[in-house]
Amino acid sequence: MNNSNLEFRKIKSLKFLYEINENGTILRNIKSKKQLKIKLDFHHSEKGYYVSMIHNHSIGEGKTKRVMIHRIVAECWLGDCPCGYEVDHIDRNSHNNNFRNLRYVSKSEQMKNRDHSNISKKGKENLEKARQNRMKSVKICYENKELYFNSFADCSRFLAEKYKKSFEAIRYKLKSHRKKIYEYDIIYLPNAETKHGCSTEQEIVHENDLTGDYKTAFNKGKQEETEMRVKHQVFR
Repeated sequence: MNNSNLEFRKIKSLKFLYEINENGTILRNIKSKKQLKIKLDFHHSEKGYYVSMIHNHSIGEGKTKRVMIHRIVAECWLGDCPCGYEVDHIDRNSHNNNFRNLRYVSKSEQMKNRDHSNISKKGKENLEKARQNRMKSVKICYENKELYFNSFADCSRFLAEKYKKSFEAIRYKLKSHRKKIYEYDIIYLPNAETKHGCSTEQEIVHENDLTGDYKTAFNKGKQEETEMRVKHQVFR
């Protein structure tokens, strides 16, 4: 395809000194419009991902910086990557970096989109076991409010957004089993103790669901506890 017919966009994460088109051709953003070399890097995949080396002195960082083409294509055409999400190739072809083939997904969604056709039965069992291990339930408490999450990732996204911190920083604290993160006390639960099924929308108890009347579905247990306490006081 003729690159002259394609739109180039400046790359914010590289301080707008480089630009890239929708297929992954990357240029220096100068008069010469010099095209950078790209190569396949097999560090993360047997098929490889296209990368390019940036001379960091041009952006004021170290010597060189390796950038993954699919990530900066997504940045320029899909917007900034949401906290805790990754870039996924929809057709599972890591060489197809057209922005229409890219999307932002969670780690678990990306794992589901991998090609497991050549994996043995035991390998699939191990993958499922690893997935279950990642889904570690957690309850966070502050004053009289309790919020449940089916995974560290869901909890990390909530806290990262609430406190304007990085997703990875929060997840690191959870993986370290911190007992308190900011105002919240952290309680780590077995998977069986989660309140709902697999739906992320249902598994999170939002603060506005927690009211004082104890008549909502989320507060049914608290309502029963209060009634039992009243009965105990009457018949004591």
